[in-house]
Amino acid sequence: MVCRFDAGDHFIAVEAILVGPSRSYLLTMALDTGASQTVITPNALAILGFDLSQPSGLYSVLTANGRISVDEFRLDSLEALGMDVSPIDVLAMDLPDADYEGLLGKNFFHDRVLKIDFQNGTIELNLNQ
Repeated sequence: MVCRFDAGDHFIAVEAILVGPSRSYLLTMALDTGASQTVITPNALAILGFDLSQPSGLYSVLTANGRISVDEFRLDSLEALGMDVSPIDVLAMDLPDADYEGLLGKNFFHDRVLKIDFQNGTIELNLNQ
């Protein structure tokens, strides 16, 4: 599937549908090939019905300010760019930009071919076959 993006924006915006324990939620995520894990804001996880005091695990993250531990939650599914990953583990972290509620990280793209064409403003995501 080929999706368009505005190469002039300060991030690549991707619409995603997340499914949690009690509901689904459409949000804007920033495509981040530098992030090993997909990140969702705690507020979005609460909207999905997660009890933020009951994470499925802890994950160690290396940030610009050093290593920190963050809570991990398991989504029933995450659909973006015409593909669905079910289930998928995500990290709960506040993000500095109010324009998006998550980072679509490399764990979403596992076993897929991702092509980002900045000249034409297109993203293509296919299963690696």
